[in-house]
Amino acid sequence: MVLLGPSRAAVFPALAPGIAALMAWPVLGHVPQASEWLGLGIVMAGLVITVRPGR
Repeated sequence: MVLLGPSRAAVFPALAPGIAALMAWPVLGHVPQASEWLGLGIVMAGLVITVRPGR
């Protein structure tokens, strides 16, 4: 069994809004605008920086 640790486990709740926005595209037909893609990219970059090893 592999333990994630608190910093990696904290990533999953932070992904919820981005996953919901991407799921709205096929389910509701809502196409994300450029500002939404930019925000999703900034959040994802922050999460990657946070969980990468060797900080």
